[in-house]
Amino acid sequence: MKDSHKGRDIVKAMNLGQNEQYDYGIEILAKKFNSKLAIKIGELFQQEEFMNMNVDTFIGNISEVLSFFKDRNKGILKQDETYISESDMINLIKTYPRILSQNSKQMLYEKAEILDELSTINKKSTNMILKSSKGFIYSIGSEKIYKTLTFLDELQIIDESGKKINSAEYVLTTLGEKNLQVSSEKIFQRILNIVTEVETKTIPKKEFDFCFKRNDEEYENRYGKSKERLNELYVLPMTEDRKEYKEKIKYIIERQANKTQIQKG
Repeated sequence: MKDSHKGRDIVKAMNLGQNEQYDYGIEILAKKFNSKLAIKIGELFQQEEFMNMNVDTFIGNISEVLSFFKDRNKGILKQDETYISESDMINLIKTYPRILSQNSKQMLYEKAEILDELSTINKKSTNMILKSSKGFIYSIGSEKIYKTLTFLDELQIIDESGKKINSAEYVLTTLGEKNLQVSSEKIFQRILNIVTEVETKTIPKKEFDFCFKRNDEEYENRYGKSKERLNELYVLPMTEDRKEYKEKIKYIIERQANKTQIQKG
């Protein structure tokens, strides 16, 4: 009875009494979440992207998303900036409504696992990336993200001041997650070409950033290698076995970064 009154109070506060589906949804939300969060979720349900979604589906999907983020908060204090608050969750859904897809739970855990396994990323820094995302990290396929970040994780960039940073971390936190949209093969070929030229796994920031420009002619004019030539020289390992892919990537980069020493040997 208490939950029923609570649900009706929320419905009244939202002025949703004209729509039975909303009312029903809010009553369910009131039983699953605190009143304040339930109202915010109910307001989300009025977004155009969700208007045709069944209320049970909506509630089920949003419950999975919120449960995932709450799991990510375990062991992190609320006052810590890496704690994902309820407001962070709501803002993320507003920014990227497609996060409430049928496979949201699987997708979220896949993306978090990929980030957590990067050499310079931990649970807290993954949280920061996830909660500040504009949606790119969620919309790009898991396999594509894995292929690109695994390659980048073997390299680092150096800026004008001499500061070095892991290149996967740099893309995720500074250059911008939207750059992960660029073809994995294109980034692999362009950056590996620079690694071959400088014979080191540390690439100047300006050169690294230039590799994410989409125009092939710009790259060819700057480095003297056409797209066709890059395709011949640098072949991205094609395997669905992630362990095998990682091992092959590591070998290829080490070989190109130490090409002169290998040739002398």
